Amino acid sequence: MPHTHQALLDEVRIALENIPAATPLEERQILIERYNKLVANPKSSEGQISALIIESGKITWPYRKALESLSARYGRESERVYFKEHMEEGLRAKYEKFARDHKEVAEPWRHEDFETVFSAEEKYQIEEALMEAKDAVHNEMEQAILTDKKDEFAAELVSWQTKQKELNTKINSLRLLADRSPQFAPEILEKVHVFEEGWSVVERNVDIRIVQGEIEYYLGLIEG
Repeated sequence: MPHTHQALLDEVRIALENIPAATPLEERQILIERYNKLVANPKSSEGQISALIIESGKITWPYRKALESLSARYGRESERVYFKEHMEEGLRAKYEKFARDHKEVAEPWRHEDFETVFSAEEKYQIEEALMEAKDAVHNEMEQAILTDKKDEFAAELVSWQTKQKELNTKINSLRLLADRSPQFAPEILEKVHVFEEGWSVVERNVDIRIVQGEIEYYLGLIEG
C-alpha cells in the first residue's frame, strides 16, 4: 500500500538519485538512511518529509551548482554532438537546417517557429534527444570532476559554498522579520519555506535577488 505522503517521498527519492558523486559519502549515507526510515514508517508526517527535502537540498546544492557550472563551461560541444547522435538521420538533417535558418537563437527549439515546423512526433524525438544529450554530458562531467577536473571543481565548490552562505543569511534575515510582525508572520514564514525548498533539485532554484526583494517589501510594510 502506498505511503500517505508517497508523492513527497518520491521527491526525496528523486533528489537523492541526483546527488553529485563528489558529495561526501558520509553525508549521502545519512540522507539515504533518513529517507529509508521515513519510507518504512507509515506515520511519517508531511513536515518530516519536507524537512528532509530541504536538508538534502542544502547539503547538495553547492555540489550541484559547481557541477552545473563546469558542465556549462566544458559540456556545450559534447552536448551538441550527443544531441545530433540521438536523432535519426532525416530528422537530424531537418533540425540542422532549422538551426541554420534560426542561428540568431542559441537554443533553436525555443524559437516560436519550432512549434509549426516540426510535427508532434518530431518534437518528441527532439526533446528526447536533448534530454539524453544532457544526461550524457552530466555523466561525463561527473567522472571528470573526480579526475582531470578535480581541482577546478574544488574551486567552483568553494565559490558556491560562499554563495550559499550569503543566500542563507538573506533567508534568515527574512525569517527574523516574522518576529517583528504577528500580522505578516504567516506570509513571511511561508515565503521562507518556499525559499528553503529551493535548495532542492525538485523545486525552483532559490534566487538571492528575489529573497532581497521580499525583505525590502516586508520591511516597508512593517516600518511604514
